Amino acid sequence: MSALSRDRHPHVGVRGDARDADDFPAGVYKAEVGRLASLLWTMTLVGNPSPAVREQHSRMRSPRTGDRVVVLDATYGAQPERLAKAVGYLVGRRDEWTETDEEWEASIADEFDDQERFAEPAWYVQYGPNAGDVCRWTNCNVVSIEAASDS
Repeated sequence: MSALSRDRHPHVGVRGDARDADDFPAGVYKAEVGRLASLLWTMTLVGNPSPAVREQHSRMRSPRTGDRVVVLDATYGAQPERLAKAVGYLVGRRDEWTETDEEWEASIADEFDDQERFAEPAWYVQYGPNAGDVCRWTNCNVVSIEAASDS
């Protein structure tokens, strides 16, 4: 068990626990990063923010391709498997049609052209080391967890 002695000198009488490498798997870290990002985002939503808070809020709400990001909506009561895919690197964001070409042709294609077709923003987050470890997110809030000073 971890212990601290009553000695007040730095590092004197401090003992940690022997731990296995698997004590904190990657999913646990991602869950904590997601929750901390959610808290940081909430803290930037203050009235009359300081310049540093304003700058961090601006950086968080404008993620760029390659940024470390968190899908905030996945942090609220999410299962660890879902949250593990919500923390990663932003591959990109684009507007995508809400229905397949077949659905569009079968329903209302004759009444409207492609310019009037419904679209929604889709975010792609790479959550793992492999090129295929990419999750598509829609109807969500994605924030950068890069520090404003890093931009």
